[in-house]
Amino acid sequence: MVWVEGEPGIGKSSLVAEALAAGSAPGWDVGWGIAGKLTERLPLRVMLDCLQVRPGSPDPRRAHAADLLRSLRQGLFADGDASVTGIELLVGLVDELSAAAPTVIVLDDLQWADDASLIVWHQLAASIGQLRLLLIGTCRPAPRRPEVQELHAAVIRHGGRIVTLGPLTETDVTALVTAMLGSPPGDTLRQLTAQAAGNPLYVRELVDAMVREQALEIGPAAAEVSAAGERLPASLAAVLTDRLSSVPAGTAQLLRTATLLGGKFAVTDLAVVLRRPASALAADVQEAVAAGILTEHPNDPDLAFRHLLIQQALYESMPAALRTALHAEAARELAAAGAGVLSVAQQLSAANKPGEAWARTWLVESGPALAIRAPQVGAEILRRELDATPSGDEARDGLMASLAWALLAAGSYQEAASQASRALTVMTDPDAGLAGDAATGRNRRPGRGRRDRDPGPDRRRGGWRRVRDGARPDRSVADPFRPARSRGRA
Repeated sequence: MVWVEGEPGIGKSSLVAEALAAGSAPGWDVGWGIAGKLTERLPLRVMLDCLQVRPGSPDPRRAHAADLLRSLRQGLFADGDASVTGIELLVGLVDELSAAAPTVIVLDDLQWADDASLIVWHQLAASIGQLRLLLIGTCRPAPRRPEVQELHAAVIRHGGRIVTLGPLTETDVTALVTAMLGSPPGDTLRQLTAQAAGNPLYVRELVDAMVREQALEIGPAAAEVSAAGERLPASLAAVLTDRLSSVPAGTAQLLRTATLLGGKFAVTDLAVVLRRPASALAADVQEAVAAGILTEHPNDPDLAFRHLLIQQALYESMPAALRTALHAEAARELAAAGAGVLSVAQQLSAANKPGEAWARTWLVESGPALAIRAPQVGAEILRRELDATPSGDEARDGLMASLAWALLAAGSYQEAASQASRALTVMTDPDAGLAGDAATGRNRRPGRGRRDRDPGPDRRRGGWRRVRDGARPDRSVADPFRPARSRGRA
């Protein structure tokens, strides 16, 4: 017995087919049955397909078995006694076939096999040593019903071999792409195929789809992605989103929402966006991890999509208008829950929907932290928000201050100086040179300790002038408003 397991598309069926093509001999009786979600409730369906038991079969043994099963009213309306008799009939047929010739039975996608077919397998496994029979099954690691788990245990108990397929290496992926295109992949194409995480089906579908949609420029030296290949091809997206068919509906919805948070995310952030306690997500998260869609790493509290292509396909399957609305909603929920500035900023950036009062307040209060954690993203969001804020709005002063600080931290010294110069001439309250004072009325910068008192009007004006005059940071983020003698201290 051989049990081959691995995620969808990893090559389980291909491995078995190649092995049989290389190792089987003329005269062997080989049967192959493929289980499916639609046949799971049809007793013995996959085993009947595998053994080619059907009326009118040229093999009298198979035709006779089909006639007997028909007389037992085998099918959707069969009773328990008929199912038991059908199981015994098929076990006897395999015994007869293997006595006449070496017999191979392959059941593909055992996770969806009907219970009666699994019982036939189990009984054959128990007598495998007395038959000229090779049992081969392929199965996904999840979901795995108790009946399938018992079958897996029986394979081990009876001395069968478990083969677990892992992803292709980067060298193998390069060789696969080169064989398909006749040229090695260029840097951009290599980065794109790397998102398949070594799954050969995804790599093949990606490359084939890009060739069909003329999204590749294939030269003698390398094959590279053209400008038309920025979005995932529709055919590939369909293959990737179909991966969700293996998990319950609640898990699929959780995964679609998780795509808004990117390829890697905190469970606490996901709980906030879903408006559910983290404990209520446990079952769905465990399903997604078991199915190989999400992964976790030791010493890392975050979860990640194992295949970034799946994350991208699920994300792009949503209409753009819906994504925008969901990002804006996620940003508001995360900010209200006190999530990290990076989490909120990423959602604001993706939403690209400036003009909301809560967002202006949050940006003014979080400006210093944004400058430290993500100055470039912060500058981008602040520019958009500033453009959408009407003149005279009390938040403009704080937004201008935060933007200048973010630009300075991002290394855009000239633009920071220009912004500071404009701020000195147009700010409604030039004494409020710190992000947050104008919008919140506080005399200290948000995010600083109570001992960081207001440096005073003259010092604030001096800070703005230092930015305007091109002052550069002494550290990763400079505070031009601190006295010169203290800026060197943490």
